[in-house]
Amino acid sequence: MKKLYFMMTSFVCLFLVISAVISPITAFAHEVWVSNQGDDTISIINIGSNKVQATIPSYGKTPHNISFSHDGSRAYIANVGSNAVSVIDAKNHTHIDTILCGTKAHGPTISPSGKELWVANPGSNDVTIVQTESNKVLNTIKVGIAPALVLFSHDGKKAYVSNGGSGSISVINTSTHQVTETIPAGMGAMGLGLSHDGRMLYITEGKENTVSVIDTINNSIIARVPAGKDVHGMVMGPEGKYIYVSLREENKIAKISTLLKKVTSTISVGQSPDIIALTQDGKYLYVVNRNSNSVSVIDTESDTVITVIPVGKEPHGVAVRP
Repeated sequence: MKKLYFMMTSFVCLFLVISAVISPITAFAHEVWVSNQGDDTISIINIGSNKVQATIPSYGKTPHNISFSHDGSRAYIANVGSNAVSVIDAKNHTHIDTILCGTKAHGPTISPSGKELWVANPGSNDVTIVQTESNKVLNTIKVGIAPALVLFSHDGKKAYVSNGGSGSISVINTSTHQVTETIPAGMGAMGLGLSHDGRMLYITEGKENTVSVIDTINNSIIARVPAGKDVHGMVMGPEGKYIYVSLREENKIAKISTLLKKVTSTISVGQSPDIIALTQDGKYLYVVNRNSNSVSVIDTESDTVITVIPVGKEPHGVAVRP
């Protein structure tokens, strides 16, 4: 009986030790996907090691932005060169489907319900709406000139579309699929961010080197923040106190205080930084450097680059897999 008790106790202790060692790794074993537009591939980075663990085809030409289903099982890759979105099994890396969209399919975004995928098409000045269950196109909505990205309100009732060519934001009712308002913004409108309370919408304006702040109640600009040369990608920082934007002509990331509405610091990265992604715990930023063929990883607590990861040719899009 004592021997059995000793064996059981030893097994429990061993299990606890193994769990203590493994659980921190598995709890952080997410992935970052990077689209490489120069060689039509996807680099998959393991966040735990910050190394490329796999390189797979994009199943399209000139891949740009990436979105995931909420459970992380599917990846959606917008391919500018083939006017389509590739649907990929995110676990097995197999090709599920190709969805024909508008011209130069650029910005795919999953709706809050997960039932729809909205794709901004800058070549045809419209947004394609796809049913995710069937991968069938439900509707196409005309917006401004050269739409780049789509961002949903937190309740899913509105969609905001950045129109770079017309310097505007299209506001769309997601139930009726009707444009309800067009908000004037700066030329080169691209990156979008929404405050945690949904009251403030932030938009990068690359041709004017500014970030505009829009009151979503009145749909009017309340501030315009000088950001830096060719401001492009954007991500909301942890707790919404800051936003991070890429400055493509300065090879930097600018950190903007949402309270002060000004740049408080900059971080040097690689050449021509483009899109930015934030890990789910808010600790790390992943920045694609298009002309350096690399990804810079930034610690958001110290705002320093902790490593640089080589990827494919001309990386463009980046997204964290849930």
